[in-house]
Amino acid sequence: MVELSIVGGRNSGKTTLVEALARNLVELGYHVATVKHTSHDHAFDQPGKDSHRHRRAGAGMTLAVSDSELALFADSTEAHRQLLMDAMATQFDICLVEGDRSAMRPKLLVTRNREAGDTDFPSNIVALYGPTLPEMQVPRFAFDDIDGLVTFIVRQYLTRSTEATGV
Repeated sequence: MVELSIVGGRNSGKTTLVEALARNLVELGYHVATVKHTSHDHAFDQPGKDSHRHRRAGAGMTLAVSDSELALFADSTEAHRQLLMDAMATQFDICLVEGDRSAMRPKLLVTRNREAGDTDFPSNIVALYGPTLPEMQVPRFAFDDIDGLVTFIVRQYLTRSTEATGV
């Protein structure tokens, strides 16, 4: 499975881009997973809920399941994150990770709301997307060129990874 981070400043359009990429890649027949990485400390599981009580009792991981959805709750450790990414890799062609600037995976940088002269760029940028396209030696895509960006992703990352699987 290919992992690709979508990074950029607050309110730059990262979520909108993840939605558009997922929609377009699914329409092309790819199996897409997404991860929303946040630097804020959120409590996703709420006190008083049964799943929260399971974890407080010592369960290392709790899966809440209904007929229509499931949710997994666990401490956010590197081992747990790797376990889940490995499990997703068996079912999906690509995982679009919103955020996670410090990860070593390839990154698309959304450039909306960037200040002129801003050079605080994360590592591993493979393409730029947005109205402000700083001079970098990577492909650059305007906000209205989602088709070009999808074509880039497919050619650069998915053609090779799906040849063996036949997707």
